[in-house]
Amino acid sequence: MELWVLITIAAAVFQTCRNTLQKNLKLDLGTNAISYARFVFGLPWAIAYILTLTYFFDFDIPETHIKFWLLCLIAGISQIIATSLLVYLFSFKNFMVGTTYAKTEAIQAVILGALLFHESFNILGVISVIIGLFGILIISSSKNRFSLFSLIKDVTHKTALIGLGSGLFFALASLCLRDASLSLSSSHFLISASMTLVCVLLLQSVLFGFYMIVRERNDLIKMFRRYKITAIVGFSGVLGSACWFTAMTLTAVAYVKTVGQIEIIFTILISLFFFKEKIKLNEYVGMGLIIVSILLLMYKA
Repeated sequence: MELWVLITIAAAVFQTCRNTLQKNLKLDLGTNAISYARFVFGLPWAIAYILTLTYFFDFDIPETHIKFWLLCLIAGISQIIATSLLVYLFSFKNFMVGTTYAKTEAIQAVILGALLFHESFNILGVISVIIGLFGILIISSSKNRFSLFSLIKDVTHKTALIGLGSGLFFALASLCLRDASLSLSSSHFLISASMTLVCVLLLQSVLFGFYMIVRERNDLIKMFRRYKITAIVGFSGVLGSACWFTAMTLTAVAYVKTVGQIEIIFTILISLFFFKEKIKLNEYVGMGLIIVSILLLMYKA
């Protein structure tokens, strides 16, 4: 099994933990405050990570350039929008279904990657992404019995549109992050990915922090008062981001995000045993397709 596959699975585990904590925070914090916690509390951990790499493994911090910072800025803003949409989505449907909408980012990454970043994909890879997409669409269907009519109806629903928007911005952010990491002169993927992570979190903490101070100061204060939980959100978030960034430095974003759909399996377990939410037949069918898509992509790898 390729290294990037293992790193991606680890990213999915950490992201599931972060999403679970963020849903709990939704009870007394606003959407933007919850989203901001991921960035501002993740930054110190990201700095500690890159310092560890430079001190213990003797990596040199790579020099940055204008293109790198521009890509980081676009990625940072896109990720802020995507995260806020995802957290907002938790208010509408249950934890598992809400997360699946944003998972269309894999197929959106294929389209955006081909159009904007000239990425190429082999046939088996594209097929696996499409199978995963169908699995997600079936999961998001509101009926136990899947049909094309119900699919079209559900995809045009407000929650689906919000989720699709979240997936779009996540895909754009991921593609920019990969391009930014690859643009650095470092010869090792770990230091390139960690440098990109630190710079993106720094931009997000400053830009989003300014907005929070001006527009949502009370929620910002509440967020810092809940530091015991929000710090864990930041920690789990930065672990996930470090894994995502590293995996995407090693291979195409669409492939990473398709394997990352294994998060849905972890989310089902959380929904069943933690939030006590019922899982419908169509959601199990969709899960089966997602597993098939992941296995195909692992075979391709």
